[in-house]
Amino acid sequence: MQLLQIRFQVNGSNSVALEHDVPAGTPDGDAAPRIGLRLAVDGHEVALPARVEVAPGRLPTTALSARDGHGDGKAAESREREPASHRSGSRTDIEPLQNVLSARPLGLFSDIDGTLSPIVERPEEATVTPRCRNLLKRLTGEGVRVALITGRTLEVARSMVKIDEAAYAANHGLEYWFKGRVEWAEGVDEFRALVEQVLAETTQLEVADVQVERKGPGVAFHYRRAPDAEAARAAILHAMPLSTARRFKVSEGRKVIELRPDVQANKGTATRLVADRLGVRGIISVGDDRTDVDMFEAVSDLRSRGIEGCRVAVLSAETVPELLSAVDYTVEGVEGVEWLLGEVLKAVGGKSP
Repeated sequence: MQLLQIRFQVNGSNSVALEHDVPAGTPDGDAAPRIGLRLAVDGHEVALPARVEVAPGRLPTTALSARDGHGDGKAAESREREPASHRSGSRTDIEPLQNVLSARPLGLFSDIDGTLSPIVERPEEATVTPRCRNLLKRLTGEGVRVALITGRTLEVARSMVKIDEAAYAANHGLEYWFKGRVEWAEGVDEFRALVEQVLAETTQLEVADVQVERKGPGVAFHYRRAPDAEAARAAILHAMPLSTARRFKVSEGRKVIELRPDVQANKGTATRLVADRLGVRGIISVGDDRTDVDMFEAVSDLRSRGIEGCRVAVLSAETVPELLSAVDYTVEGVEGVEWLLGEVLKAVGGKSP
């Protein structure tokens, strides 16, 4: 067996290692290569598939990859000495989730955009993939308590997912849907009137190709389509303290800045409330953005209270380090989520389509 390993650093901190194993006595190219990638950003390991089988003419696919959710340097160092085959699950391996999967009632808590729905330039054009929707619906039929923990408004979230049997915690925990009943977080009413003032005072941002979206008692400024994304982001942040926007809480996501009512509500408070209302004893949580960190931290808190929990990040080119440091495992993109949902469905007794 021959091993080719390449390492390089970017700005003195980022490192990448590429391993290429060639079976002894087999000419290069005659067998499918096995590639392992490891990436560290500012000293924290970014989870990538530890080993991927690549058939000639096909792109590699990924599955559930293990993470050190606490960014422990010693643990990462230990993993580096570990055989690559032990560092992540294979395409058909969901073994690390067995403790959570055996808990009943089991909850599947998921973000929508970037998790069940690919990110697109215009947020109104985003759609949940048919496979994700089908799998979620079938999971509800197997008794799994599915909940969507999303930044979308309740109306939009329900129209995207189209599963009435699911629970919804929308608008970052401001709006809820439980068994056909709509509920609101306390203290949001006064912000509804303020939204109109914010919209009137920030019309200049549309010149910078910023898309302004009213979200019930909040506002979102999308700058994904702006020719100069950083300039658009700076313009939005500059406008915040100069208008009624200063009465709101400011948060950032993937190419979006949001104003939310200044009340105690985020994906973390939403996760705790939904877990309590659904009475789950195990939670598989899935998300792709920094706003999902609150959800993952809530799952960690629930674990300390005896509820089994697993936190899965959905990787993309825009994945931020704080997301990776908050999770246990990763999957690659929406396709990886589809794989995960299918495996969970099989594990709870259903048949994956």
